[in-house]
Amino acid sequence: MQYFFRLKENSLDMLSGVPLEKFSNTSYPLTTLSLLIVYVLLSTVLMWNMLIAMMGDTFSKVVGDADMQWHLEWARIILSIENELTPEERTSDKYKYWTEIGGQRYLLIQAVNHTDD
Repeated sequence: MQYFFRLKENSLDMLSGVPLEKFSNTSYPLTTLSLLIVYVLLSTVLMWNMLIAMMGDTFSKVVGDADMQWHLEWARIILSIENELTPEERTSDKYKYWTEIGGQRYLLIQAVNHTDD
């Protein structure tokens, strides 16, 4: 019984504390109360839906920003590598770190096996 009382009170708080007695003194009290309950439930579902949509939008913005930050850091790494090389080293095939395959550029990575002697 206490649960339903709290549920009723919380529902009425959503309507700024409008008392149920105000709606039960109408010509059709059952219809009026039913519509009030449907209104409260639909309003709650709509607000949850808007909250979820806003959170999804924020998440997609954060993911987009993270991708942009990743590309920026990647460019900074390449720039720092290029700045450490002399002009002769930059043009040498030994220090070439890009290759083109099918029109796409790929970073070359040299695997080094370390053996403990």
